[in-house]
Amino acid sequence: MNVKNEYLSPCGMYCSVCSVRAAHQNNDQKLKEGLASFFGTSPENIVCEGCKSEKTFQFTMICPIRACTQKKNLTGCHQCDDFPCNNIKNFPIEAARNNILKSIPRWKEMGTERWVAEQEKHFSCSKCGTLLQRYADKCSNCQSPTVF
Repeated sequence: MNVKNEYLSPCGMYCSVCSVRAAHQNNDQKLKEGLASFFGTSPENIVCEGCKSEKTFQFTMICPIRACTQKKNLTGCHQCDDFPCNNIKNFPIEAARNNILKSIPRWKEMGTERWVAEQEKHFSCSKCGTLLQRYADKCSNCQSPTVF
């Protein structure tokens, strides 16, 4: 498996299935508008190619989890003895915080390649196999409802 390091978000919110990255990659204006409204920004700011890429989302640049792992020279929270720390306990988006609390122990247990494979299988359409964004309600390819 070819794992893209820029998609290995330190918090375990695997970037390959991120809504912001999907909106940017697919130039999905409707999704960009919804995300812009959610984040209090404009649709043209919905740009990201992964948490560790050169072109990352504006809020990723100020993410305390990302800053902490950089300071500690860690790939992610799965390598940190302080997990779950206050950066995670105080993460402002509840659904994301819950995902982090589930994802990081799995990453630590499985290792990166197996964890990525599990993430991609979990977030793939059960009908056609298309990799979906984390909060999709239907497949972007075959329009089947998601069953995450």
